[in-house]
Amino acid sequence: MFRALERRAQEGDLEALEALASLRHSLKESTERAGLAASQHGYSFTEIGAALGITRQAARHRLYPSSVQLGKMTQEEADYQIALIDAMIDDVTRWGRYLASPRVHRTAYGNFRDPAALTPKTHSFTWHQRRAAITHELEYRARVYPDWIARGKLEQAEADRATRRLSAVADLYDDGFDWHARNGLRILFNVTPTTAAETEAQTDWWHHYRTVMQARGFMASDQKELAL
Repeated sequence: MFRALERRAQEGDLEALEALASLRHSLKESTERAGLAASQHGYSFTEIGAALGITRQAARHRLYPSSVQLGKMTQEEADYQIALIDAMIDDVTRWGRYLASPRVHRTAYGNFRDPAALTPKTHSFTWHQRRAAITHELEYRARVYPDWIARGKLEQAEADRATRRLSAVADLYDDGFDWHARNGLRILFNVTPTTAAETEAQTDWWHHYRTVMQARGFMASDQKELAL
């Protein structure tokens, strides 16, 4: 079943992709190998959303003001990052509501939610901007946390918890939440591209998918090269 679902997912079947994700999350071995999804971290979407809210407050009142004062970033850059955190809070809230919606579509591979249950985003940031913002937050904390811990300003457990929760948000996006290609298109699964832009968008998605699967240990590097 796992191999059949993976073949269908690689062919662009959205239902198979969701079923495959659910199956992987339920397997202990897969959980240990992937190690990043929200459920794998042991946090609910409510907890992750709350953590992002704390991240926003820390960014606004502690992290970024000192960086601006020291000339490490401009006020415009700080405001931009905070706005991106707000966008991610909105995303996590929307996705949590979607996952709480009933599975109304019955198929041979399981019951699935109505895509319409996922409400549109209320911000203008692209998928790539939001994903890059998480990387920025994780890299920033990787730089400052060791010093804060050494000076007694932060406990190791708190630092680890914040890092895990931000990593869970990163994995939410890597799983394809609200994904759009770099050319702005949202790919349609099970639909043959009819334009160069649609072909480019599908190629962009599968490159992302294979990169993520390789990073999580689901696809060996030689398999990735063959797939490309």
